[in-house]
Amino acid sequence: MELKDRILPIQKCNIKYFCDDISLRGIGYVLVDESPLHDLPLLCEYAVDHIIMKENPCKIMLGFKRQFNIKKRLGNLTIQYIHNMIIMQKKLNPQIPSYDSGLKFKKIQQSNVVQYIALYQEIFWDVPNASFYSENHICELMSRNNYEICFLYWNNTLIGFCEYQLYKNKAIIEAIGILSEYRRKGYAKKILHNLYYVLFAENIEIIELTASTGNIAALSLYKKEGFRKCKTLSYWYEVILP
Repeated sequence: MELKDRILPIQKCNIKYFCDDISLRGIGYVLVDESPLHDLPLLCEYAVDHIIMKENPCKIMLGFKRQFNIKKRLGNLTIQYIHNMIIMQKKLNPQIPSYDSGLKFKKIQQSNVVQYIALYQEIFWDVPNASFYSENHICELMSRNNYEICFLYWNNTLIGFCEYQLYKNKAIIEAIGILSEYRRKGYAKKILHNLYYVLFAENIEIIELTASTGNIAALSLYKKEGFRKCKTLSYWYEVILP
């Protein structure tokens, strides 16, 4: 979903807070772009107490663009570490694993946008930091020449979706989603292997994706496929509500 990004400056601090997910999933997000350590507790307390709590969330997530030495408390807030969001990369080796003809990529059409959004929300409903799309946002992505959104079919049965974009010799996998009944059956690996063929034909040399350190299964697969961490994007904590 296209989030309304509001910025609150406090001295030299920048904070972004996202309330749109509260009505959808009950989750409010606060992302600190930059802050001196001594201002951090006041900044987060203000965002949680005076902004996010007004929307009656079931959960509040605090994210930081850089790592702070914080444990279980941040001022008056009790918090617990959840996960990091990281960027991983791999070189696309010409010796690509075998292509599975049973798995097909089918680009979505204008008539599929509502169906795609429903599928996206179903699959990513409980995924931390997943934002939900609007129809306008999907249509804007579809209009880009370098952006692909595909349904995934296994022997003509819809099992999920894939999003990726191309930049010269680099591809960025934006999302791979698999319906719950088809998880832990090896489909994610097949999707990656078939995607390698597509990207190799586009003269792609580097593949990049974003992963959560809390998604152990996905992280393990990416490492086995040769992806390596190259950057930490953010550090996330959950606020323990009273």
